[in-house]
Amino acid sequence: MKNVITLFVSLGIIFRLIWAGDMEWKYDEAWMFEMAQAIASGEMWSWLGMRSGVNVRNPGMSIWPFSFFALFTDTPIGMVRFVMGLNIITILSYLFLIKKRIKESERDIWLWGILLMCVSPLAVLFSRKIWAQDILPFFVFFIILGHLYRNKVWGILLWSAIGALVGQIHMSGFFFSFGLFLCTLIYDRAQKQKSTWLAWWVVGSVIGTLPMLPWLYYLIDASAGGGLKWKNIYKFRFFYFWAFDALGIHLRYALKKDFWDFIQYPIIFSIPTYLIGMCHLVLISLGLRKLKLLPAYLKNFKVAVSTGRFFDDWSEIDFYLFSCLIGLGLVMGFSGVTVHEHYMIIAYPFVYIWLAKLFIEHKKILVSVLLIQAFITANFLTYIHFNHGSKQGDYGTTYSRQLEQGVTIEIDLRKK
Repeated sequence: MKNVITLFVSLGIIFRLIWAGDMEWKYDEAWMFEMAQAIASGEMWSWLGMRSGVNVRNPGMSIWPFSFFALFTDTPIGMVRFVMGLNIITILSYLFLIKKRIKESERDIWLWGILLMCVSPLAVLFSRKIWAQDILPFFVFFIILGHLYRNKVWGILLWSAIGALVGQIHMSGFFFSFGLFLCTLIYDRAQKQKSTWLAWWVVGSVIGTLPMLPWLYYLIDASAGGGLKWKNIYKFRFFYFWAFDALGIHLRYALKKDFWDFIQYPIIFSIPTYLIGMCHLVLISLGLRKLKLLPAYLKNFKVAVSTGRFFDDWSEIDFYLFSCLIGLGLVMGFSGVTVHEHYMIIAYPFVYIWLAKLFIEHKKILVSVLLIQAFITANFLTYIHFNHGSKQGDYGTTYSRQLEQGVTIEIDLRKK
């Protein structure tokens, strides 16, 4: 197992660091960089971030970490390396936490989940951008660390304070934190335990909420827009985004029309091999194989609820997966918010831990999934590098190519 961990963690680090100049560079990334530089240099301060998908500006916390990076670098490449570094630190931190805190009976599932996060295509893609969402896994780690040590005051304060801050980086964090809080309350009640952590949780939450006060005032103001739509409730996008992300078959998110070109890769001596297409088919077939077990899972769920045994013998993994389901799958799903693919980032690494749990009895399948996803990711990075991006995709032209061509993006920091 040590060799497997070394191999895929090493690949994960390489995937995150290689060809930094190939990062996406569109208006959002350019705006974030320029605003961070302006704050770091003292030219201006902003209590608000860029506008979100629900037509409301994000809290200032979505910018401030990048302003910290800007104290040490004045180039986009330098800034994106900080994002890459945070994601690598997150992976290594989870490995340390698993060894020190996770029960031996569950350790394997956590480890395989982290290895999947190392090489899965979207996990790599979302660790190579100057984008607020890309730093979410770093903060989620501290939420989980605090929650695992909620028998200590420092753990409760860490869990609650960072839980309040993470939603200010991206609104999906509010739903994630709410799901974790609600699940913990329900679990304590079911186990007839007193929620002795609640008072300190309130203290930590208040502390974490303080930077958000100017944003709350902005929300109350009549000028704040709204983007909630009733039709979003019926789409259940969270569930298939979760499955596609876990399986590593959702690069169409970044490539759009170029995805059909990408599945021909790798191209050897000008001959398309379509190996990427075949890899997708294999991963889809594995997913469908587990989908057949869904009726049995639902039956067991119904029996557990009806007999009052729903919370009996829950593992920590079950608990965190259920909290994601409650906070993100149900509360966010029924809130009317338009759920986008990148909203899954807040659930890393649990998206991948879920897949590892499904296949934990079949280690050879897990190794195969890791190898296939690593192969897809390596080809994706190669495709982006040699094509200078994805012209017909959401990815666009890479930063380094735009720099070579002298392309500039006009930014108005006060309008966004």
